[in-house]
Amino acid sequence: MMLRDAVGSLVAMALVLGARAFVPLSALAPSTRSGGSSAADAGSVMPRSVTASVADSSLPQLAGACAAVVALLGAAAGSSRRQRRSRKALAVIVRRAEEGEVEPADLEAGESPGAAAANKYYDIAPGTVVNTNDLPRGERNMETGEFNFVNPWFERSEDEMKIPRSVQPIKSGHRFLKYTGPVYNKVPIIENLQFPLDPELYYPPLLPPPPGAKWGDGRSPDGNWYMEVDGKEVQYWQGVGKRKIACAIVRLVEGSGQFLINGREAIEYFANNPIWWLKACEPLAALSQKNEFDIIVKAFGGGPSGQAGAIRLALARAMQEYNFNWRPLMKKSKYLTRDHRMVEPKKTGLHKARKKKPYHKR
Repeated sequence: MMLRDAVGSLVAMALVLGARAFVPLSALAPSTRSGGSSAADAGSVMPRSVTASVADSSLPQLAGACAAVVALLGAAAGSSRRQRRSRKALAVIVRRAEEGEVEPADLEAGESPGAAAANKYYDIAPGTVVNTNDLPRGERNMETGEFNFVNPWFERSEDEMKIPRSVQPIKSGHRFLKYTGPVYNKVPIIENLQFPLDPELYYPPLLPPPPGAKWGDGRSPDGNWYMEVDGKEVQYWQGVGKRKIACAIVRLVEGSGQFLINGREAIEYFANNPIWWLKACEPLAALSQKNEFDIIVKAFGGGPSGQAGAIRLALARAMQEYNFNWRPLMKKSKYLTRDHRMVEPKKTGLHKARKKKPYHKR
């Protein structure tokens, strides 16, 4: 802000000096409104040599002000480049320190490695009301490279772990921010909560799951999904998918290959169209696992083609929950990619999205 104000003041000074350089000439020019003035009268008032000397005396001031402005802008650009380089170098040092490539001593003075708080958490007795503001914050031990919390979304497949780091592909897209929120028994949680949760406001479980287990989305306290079938508790894996305006919720159960959509057989639901049926169960068929699982689907919205695409995405996400080692293959085959293509909306004054009305001259 101060730099911008200084540049603005210098530019204004240069404009004022430039105006002073040319004001005498304009002020002393002959007036055409008086009716009797001429070039001879103007010369009698101020000779041409005097006007030239006035302009010449103000030109060095204008040139000096312009040179000062240019020099200041160059210095500002150089300082901004140096700041960008320093920020980039600091970011590289911090990233390497977080990944364990360098020692914490290489960090800047303001960076805290958090080695003292790593792998420590409060051992709180059950039934004690705990405020998240009193809990430790999520950190990483720079010496061992371990976190003081267990994040289930840090999971990696066995194939990814076998690839040497030197030949791993360059990561692209949005980078996840470093977690610095509260940690309750090695489980990352959100701010401003009290455990156990209020049963009048939240559904069970009222306490976080064990470290490494996911919670929410209707999961049980151990982080898995269960449903009752013939009086028995059966585990299932769930996924949600969308395509166009259709949505599907898929439950994957170990079985013999049944495929039900909204309580009906899938081939009957898709009007005996094999393309839609194969598109819906494509991830399982591609991995030769079609007859190893039962697929229970609830689909709504859109048409059969959109619902088939939504079921395929939901099924791939459920399969990823069952076996994370299938993720690289499904990701490469685009089974885990949300298809963003949709029909373009109709425009006002047109027949369709692009089709125009016919032109009539008369």
